[in-house]
Parts: sequence; C-alpha cells; structure tokens
Amino acid sequence: MANLCWAGGSVLSLVSVLQVKLSRLCEQDKILQELESRMRTLKEDKDKLESVLDVSHHQMEQYRDQPAHAEKIAYQQRLLQEDLVHIRADISRVSTEMEKAWEEYSQLEMDLLQLRDALQDQMGRSVLSQVSLRPPALSCERDPAPLL
Repeated sequence: MANLCWAGGSVLSLVSVLQVKLSRLCEQDKILQELESRMRTLKEDKDKLESVLDVSHHQMEQYRDQPAHAEKIAYQQRLLQEDLVHIRADISRVSTEMEKAWEEYSQLEMDLLQLRDALQDQMGRSVLSQVSLRPPALSCERDPAPLL
C-alpha cells in the first residue's frame, strides 16, 4: 500500500478529522434546530402577551370611571409588561446564541469543504502514483503472417 501523506497526515487521518467535523456539524445542526424552536416559542409568547396587553389597554379605557377596577387592570398591565420585557430579553439572548451557532456552523462547513478538497487531492495523487508504479502493458503485436 502506498504511503499517502498530506500536510496534516495520512489519508486515514484526513478521514478521521472529516468524521469528527461531520459529527460536530450534526451536533451544531441540532443546536440550531433547538434554538430556532425556542425562538419560535418566544415570539409566539411575545405576540400573545402583546395582544393581551392591547386588550387590557382597551379595558382600561372602558373602566376608567371605576377606580378599583382600573387599578386591577393597571396592576395586570404592569405584570404583563414585566413578562414582555423578560421575553424580549430572552429573544435577544437566543438571537445572539443563534448568531454564534450559525458562525460555527459556517466555519465547520468551510472546514469540511477544505478537507474534502484535500482528500480528493490525496486520492488523486494516490491513483496517479499507483498508475506510474505499474509495469507497462505488454504488447501483443505479432509480425504479419508470411504470404504464401
């Protein structure tokens, strides 16, 4: 077997690195899916809270002549606004995490492309070196048969 070397090692070590990178890419994909799911949930929660808060503003206008009822609505609004602030902070945090995860995913993709190119280059060299090491094919040409 020919010694297949690459700047970083043999074809086998290239394949090993490739497998590790592919595994990390799969893990990163799962992380991104989880973050996207979390982001969807947060945005749905934010939309629901904003809707409820909007309804409470209409209720506040409706019951402004009843101070006790208006006070309860104002208290609920404060709670809803606090929840909304927390959800928006979570959205910001998850968004930052997603950005970092996408950067890592993109880097892994680039690494994999470089590894693929290096592996293809090594495999091409291997084939060429094996072809040049083979003995030349024997010619089976015969002299034409003598004419009678």
